Amino acid sequence: MFALRGGVAAEADRGGSGAAGGGRIDALDGIRAIAVTAVVVYHLFPDALPGGFLGVDIFFVLSGYLITRGLAQRIASGKGLGLARFWWRRTVRLLPALGVMLVVVAAVTGIVGGPAAVRLRPQLVAALTYTSNWYQAGAGLSYFERTEPPVLQHLWSLAVEEQFYLLWPPLLIAIVVLAGSARAAAGVTAVLAAASAVAMAVTLVPGEDPSRLYFGTDTHGFSLLIGGVAALVSLSPGVWAARWLAAPSDGRDKVHRLVVVSTLAVCVLGMVLIGETSTFAYRGGIVLVDLAAAIAVVSAAVPGQVAPLLGSRPLVWVGRRSYAIYLWHWPLIVLLATGARIPEGTRAVLVVGLSLGLAALSWTYVERPVQRLGVLGCAKRFAAHLRSGGFVPVVGMVVVAITVWAAAGGIVRSPATTSAESYVEGGQDAIGAAAEVRPAGSASAPDRSVDPRRPLGKQTTVIGDSVTLASAKGLLAVLPGIDIRAEIGEQMWDAPDVVGRLQASGELRPVVVIALGTNGDFNSDTIDEVVEAAGHGHVFVFVTAHADRDWIPSVNAKLRRLSDDQRSVAVADWDAAASGVTDFASDGIHPGPQGGRAFARVVKEAIASLVRR
Repeated sequence: MFALRGGVAAEADRGGSGAAGGGRIDALDGIRAIAVTAVVVYHLFPDALPGGFLGVDIFFVLSGYLITRGLAQRIASGKGLGLARFWWRRTVRLLPALGVMLVVVAAVTGIVGGPAAVRLRPQLVAALTYTSNWYQAGAGLSYFERTEPPVLQHLWSLAVEEQFYLLWPPLLIAIVVLAGSARAAAGVTAVLAAASAVAMAVTLVPGEDPSRLYFGTDTHGFSLLIGGVAALVSLSPGVWAARWLAAPSDGRDKVHRLVVVSTLAVCVLGMVLIGETSTFAYRGGIVLVDLAAAIAVVSAAVPGQVAPLLGSRPLVWVGRRSYAIYLWHWPLIVLLATGARIPEGTRAVLVVGLSLGLAALSWTYVERPVQRLGVLGCAKRFAAHLRSGGFVPVVGMVVVAITVWAAAGGIVRSPATTSAESYVEGGQDAIGAAAEVRPAGSASAPDRSVDPRRPLGKQTTVIGDSVTLASAKGLLAVLPGIDIRAEIGEQMWDAPDVVGRLQASGELRPVVVIALGTNGDFNSDTIDEVVEAAGHGHVFVFVTAHADRDWIPSVNAKLRRLSDDQRSVAVADWDAAASGVTDFASDGIHPGPQGGRAFARVVKEAIASLVRR
């Protein structure tokens, strides 16, 4: 296939890669610790570290590097890949700790219930088949939505990695056969990485949720492939980077240390500056951080005192348990958000403490025993403990049995929808039923001005989002005949087009209610565009938004200023009225029946105030 010659081969023989040498490199564990810390901080305090999600990309680069380097060295040695053995080792490394976490999480969600228990069955199937990324993308779930997120949402990244482990070894063989050298193989791999990065950049639609691009192996695989390029370059005879890495250690360690520190600083700077939904992140930002991470990984993997801080005992301890920390931290965040509200600081302390504790237990009693003894060896040891008849083995079996029983109950009782989804679906059904019984032609040729003698509902068009849908039953009851045009995820900037289409088709009624803003902020000019699209003779009610989201104060400040500026505009202050609502869904955003009627009354009062004018 291709040969490793000279200094590079010698460096490889010294164990330049944990994958190759069979051991672990402390500095790489330090990088793992930085990556997992960034992810945990991001999930706990997204505003404090808006780009902490890039920690996952550092994991991807590191995995791509280690796996590719180990595979390339086996190809060069002429031993062959041993694909079945390779896949079995990856399964044994990843699945036991994952399986324990899934059982415990299923048991706890079965006990506590709430949003965490929603759609648990398909999440478990996706987790065990390593297709979580495609399940979440297909279900339209958002990685960046913090209202009632799936309890196993974080497993998308494990799915991407496992798919890489499955597809990359045979693809690498094909690349090496065609390319003939590690250097040429690095070039081909770089082309594949570029294609994936370009796919992410080109298919991004600014302003829309980028979760499909983030979840997709096709559009996010470049992070793993960049790690693969780094590995192949480090093994390429004649490439200046490979010669530098293989140079005598005298004077080299200081330069390597500077490279590691500076490139990791670029990664941390990216985590601070690159936002989760910024266009730059998906059009070069993630790639930039990946490249910096790749350089850091290659430099840190060189034997010697390259990065003593990365090899410090605390970072190495965290790094070696980073897989289990990642597995446990997200379910803990979701589960602790269920039920009584816990102060943010207290929740963070609990999540970090429990994650470290559970990771330590996982490392000691699950991961390390399986690595040392294998699956059969662990099974034999467990059976021997049971046969001993001691107190601890018996208690352990009882705990396991209770946990499995609770997990089974949690899986069986898992609801298919959240309370918010139920409210929204109920509203959609009510709108459909009202449309079926509406007399033919009742929606055509509406009057151009409000007639105070006619029912207000029959003169009103509401344009809204999922909150409007959840309130639809109340709107139809309080304002009979009202025309509700609401879509899940609708934004204020969608309103001018919607109003324009309804006006052009003759369906826009004289009273136009705009209930948008829950899903994002908007430019003040959008209001003028809505009014202009409706044309002369219409009056408008703008409904304030109610949600625990960063942009809500800005949205409501713009809306509350409107009634002071125009006689044909009124503001329905739903945000103020929501304080008296007692049946919000668990997300605190979508109202139930009582809240829906309160929403409708606020809207009706605002319309009545316009009529009185």
